[in-house]
Amino acid sequence: MPRRVLPTQCAAPRTLPWQRHGVPASRLAGRDADLLTCPHDVAKQTPRVAYPTVNVTLLPHTPHVVRVQQVLASPRVRLLHDFITAEEGAELLRLAEPSFHRSPVRSVATDRRTSSTATLMTRGNWAVTRVRERIAAFSGYNENALEPLQVVRYHPGEKYEPHHDLFDLCDLPQKPRRHLTFLIYLNTMDENAGAHTTFPRLKVSIPPKAGTALVFNDVLDNGHDDERTEHGGAAPAAGVKYAINCWIWARSPDRASWMPKGEE
Repeated sequence: MPRRVLPTQCAAPRTLPWQRHGVPASRLAGRDADLLTCPHDVAKQTPRVAYPTVNVTLLPHTPHVVRVQQVLASPRVRLLHDFITAEEGAELLRLAEPSFHRSPVRSVATDRRTSSTATLMTRGNWAVTRVRERIAAFSGYNENALEPLQVVRYHPGEKYEPHHDLFDLCDLPQKPRRHLTFLIYLNTMDENAGAHTTFPRLKVSIPPKAGTALVFNDVLDNGHDDERTEHGGAAPAAGVKYAINCWIWARSPDRASWMPKGEE
């Protein structure tokens, strides 16, 4: 009897406007039953990707080379090395410093998340503009679909327990849903200091490296939840971790939905 697992290769047809071109033939057709069950073994459909890294330059907002490293094929997880420059990171941190407050989960402070957050609502700042344009270009989404950048700070012992970035299906006021997560590290943490981003279901752990963006899909190709992307922020044993969150919506959210419910 086939295992009941999340759909991967046998997902529904990829017909939504946010989906990519050049789709493998096995994904062009899907049955209704595939929305709930799939005969494939997730362990086999979530391999380590051995492809060489790719260097990308996108003018005018990205004059430098960004090295794209594939981490997992399914769900799609990648690292964008040198995604932001040291100057951009310093400016974003400067903007955030006066505004840090206890990080909420669904607008409520909880012991599941003990870091601090600063939301960068600033418009017109050169670093905010450049980084948002770069995220839009690399993701393929319109810039208006991006939530405001959020700078997060983890002191020693502060953490964010495993969670999903997409909103629950029952969270109707939160529609449209999040499709992609960009987590951009602002500083490098010592390998022994902890502070890794962990994916417990995938058994993957990513150490923070300054300027690198961790990018992963929150949903399957058919738009359904991808439970495998559950992730958490491990507590630093020493030192302070800084990073930037940016979530991308299925379509452009209206500004009223960003705050406070959109803050996470």
